[in-house]
Amino acid sequence: MDEQLLSSEEIRELTKSSTENNQITKEEIDALGEIGNISIGTSATTLYSLLRNKVVITTPKVFITNIQELKEAHPIP
Repeated sequence: MDEQLLSSEEIRELTKSSTENNQITKEEIDALGEIGNISIGTSATTLYSLLRNKVVITTPKVFITNIQELKEAHPIP
């Protein structure tokens, strides 16, 4: 098998092109949502174990944003 390693520049170019178009596939959205759902579910179970109170969670929403929009949506208290 012919194995070739990518150079740092090739890796940068490959990742640059995928992040510039700001689009993700439906499968990627589903995968990220599932990861979030599993993480939140585990956290809710842990909180219930600690507090012995019902913990209500919602389905995560996946979307693309940038750091500025994130800061504006979630200001530091």
